[in-house]
Amino acid sequence: MSTTSATIHGFPNFKYEPLDLSTVRPSIRLAILQPGPRNASIRVKLGRSAFADRPKYEALSYTWGRADDLRAIELNGTRVEVRKNLALALVHLRHASEERVLWIDAICINQSDLEERNRQVELMAYIYARAKRVLVWLGIIMHSQGPKVGDEDLNDLGTLCHQSYWRRIWIVQEIGAATDLELHWGLKSQMDQENNWQSRSGVWVDFFARILGDETTNLAVKLARQREGRHGDSFLLANLMEVCKDSLCEEPRDKVYGFVGIAHDCQDGSFPVDYSKSLFEVYEDVVRFQYRSTALNTKTVVHFSQLVQRLFGGTYQMQRDLGQKRNPFVPLQSNNDRTKAFKAVGVYTGSVSSVGCSYDEFIAVPEATRKWKVSLQKSQTDLEKLRRKNEGFMRVLLDLEKPELDRIRAFEPNFSWKGAKDMHGVLGVPTRGSRSEHELLPLFKFGPEENGETEPSAPRLFSTRSGVIGLIPSNARVGDMLFHFWESDVVAVVRLEVSYVRIIGRAAIANPEYTPSSKFFTPNDWMQDTETGLDFEKKGIEIYMDIPTLQLLTQ
Repeated sequence: MSTTSATIHGFPNFKYEPLDLSTVRPSIRLAILQPGPRNASIRVKLGRSAFADRPKYEALSYTWGRADDLRAIELNGTRVEVRKNLALALVHLRHASEERVLWIDAICINQSDLEERNRQVELMAYIYARAKRVLVWLGIIMHSQGPKVGDEDLNDLGTLCHQSYWRRIWIVQEIGAATDLELHWGLKSQMDQENNWQSRSGVWVDFFARILGDETTNLAVKLARQREGRHGDSFLLANLMEVCKDSLCEEPRDKVYGFVGIAHDCQDGSFPVDYSKSLFEVYEDVVRFQYRSTALNTKTVVHFSQLVQRLFGGTYQMQRDLGQKRNPFVPLQSNNDRTKAFKAVGVYTGSVSSVGCSYDEFIAVPEATRKWKVSLQKSQTDLEKLRRKNEGFMRVLLDLEKPELDRIRAFEPNFSWKGAKDMHGVLGVPTRGSRSEHELLPLFKFGPEENGETEPSAPRLFSTRSGVIGLIPSNARVGDMLFHFWESDVVAVVRLEVSYVRIIGRAAIANPEYTPSSKFFTPNDWMQDTETGLDFEKKGIEIYMDIPTLQLLTQ
């Protein structure tokens, strides 16, 4: 399934008859593939059927392929163009003397009708579940001679397992909802003409019984095993998005919408599917949905927010999608809105004790680097260990790209919350006893920070007394506190203003050891850092933010 614009996928010269989009008696279109020999033109008749009529059909699962490689078919007597891979699938599936009733997204959904698209996407899992069989089209592969496994060459099976099909977002839903699966592909040799290839097929279970592969390298095996776990928590929305984060789609909203129909926690219809929404709006929808869900607690909200933005291509792509429209986020304005705030569990990592040179000075001025090294002598920690860490961090700083550097930034939320330092000097929120959800929230104060920085500049190096080093935004100062979040390199810079607390920016902390694959420190449940004492079960405290702050902090 794909849902990009009708100018790419739709049929401008074809008029669709409207579907019943009601929830009482929803209907779908069915593509009736007309019989014919291999070299005949493809003819399809389009009909409609309500689910209540118990239609018998097979659903096609395939990859769209290139948008600029089209083939003509006949649809209700009208010439339309479909992508080459679909045309090949139709040639393969066509019977010589009998009609074949299929459901095919590119043909059966009017891609130019936004309301229909939204509704049909909501029904996708049901459409595939109701099909008597789901037909998986893997495309045409070049035959490679090898040892036999049953009737197939082992080399051919390996090639099939690495087809682009297995990287699609939508196949998780399509094969996960199916009750009966059949694999189909074409096989040709180097000597064959373009249209001269053999049609092959196999039952899903039999196919995977013949394959020996590791799911870390074999995408087909990975998806097959994921399907086996479809009745458990692996099919919750957040888990599907996490596991399938590297899957491909043309429409970024499908990184979320592609799982809604099959996610157990979305079956009550509480998650909206609306392709007219901007990526910022879909981001807020899915983050709020997961925050309310038992599948996401306050420990993981920052990690999940960061995941969603990465799936959408980052802030640049989200802004590009927004175009000339205004950012739809609404900041908190009063204590009446405070139930809309997000509560995240952060762990105190240390307080800034020394602020060094700016990043720009570190890059350009050797003397600034020397002074920074001298300043580390004041840290109350193992200096040999600290110097080793600093050496690795210097390598990281030299390799930083601008988008990575831009994340270390100052920002000014319009609110702060009631808080105070405990007896150890660590920030906390007063215990409020067992009261209502609204009463459990701290008191918020609204308005910008007094004497806040108005013109942010380059990030600066910093250290703490315990030997934590990294980058802080230019508005940070000695005494500001640093809080890390679970499975995320996000570090919030927090400032205590008398008895109120405010997030004033995002920092980054150096890894204890240089790691090329991970530039900044990312804690998780299995990592205990003796220097910083990170322990999310024992030292987590509540940090509050509205949706604009959460998005900025995790971009």
